[in-house]
Amino acid sequence: MGAIPELRETWIFSLTSLQHYQFIGGPYSIRSTPVSEPVLWLSRDPVLLDALMLDRINTWRKKNRFEPVSEEIRTLEFAEILGVGSAKISDAQIIDVTPRKPEAR
Repeated sequence: MGAIPELRETWIFSLTSLQHYQFIGGPYSIRSTPVSEPVLWLSRDPVLLDALMLDRINTWRKKNRFEPVSEEIRTLEFAEILGVGSAKISDAQIIDVTPRKPEAR
């Protein structure tokens, strides 16, 4: 959808919640593979969010002795070619806006 100019022109940003996701099993829930993080990502670049999520999923897969998602899936590369965004995680500027508890005096 991000490749459709009429839609992309109306988007200000994309949101990704890490409240509940799994790193194995596709649409089918597998009890041993869910992850929950109290994190919400916001970006102007939906491809970058996908690249960050793929990196996070592969991290969990490796920790649990699963192979990473195959590099043969070239969805992110195709999205870059279409001009939807960038999958270069190294170019990301991440700003943590987590509220901090006040220090005790």
